[in-house]
Amino acid sequence: MDWAAQKLTSVTSSLSEQILTHLFSQEELSANTELVQAHRDRISKASNLINVELLWKTYNSRRDLNIDRSSCTFKCPVMLVVGDQAPYEDAAVECNSKMDPTTTSFLKMADAGGLPQLTQLFIRRY
Repeated sequence: MDWAAQKLTSVTSSLSEQILTHLFSQEELSANTELVQAHRDRISKASNLINVELLWKTYNSRRDLNIDRSSCTFKCPVMLVVGDQAPYEDAAVECNSKMDPTTTSFLKMADAGGLPQLTQLFIRRY
């Protein structure tokens, strides 16, 4: 179902809107905050928009990581950070469930969307 929705969105939406939908929650997009508008302007005015589009297509065609909790997939500590309104919150929770809990930390930030680190930093500055 998600695959079909993503394919339909890629046909009907502009590149910048596709990226913004991935980065921000619907609530953030409808509020049209300064942070969202800054990203929209940055994407739409990029001098290398063809490269941005190629990167976006590559990102969307990536395969699932073969992570297994029973094997030592990662040798270093891992911290997963997600906003409580992020469009990819379920994917981050699923990834966390596959990781070794002794070397993995999971942080869910309140009042944050798809870019919790930037959103929280931006809110605190203003």
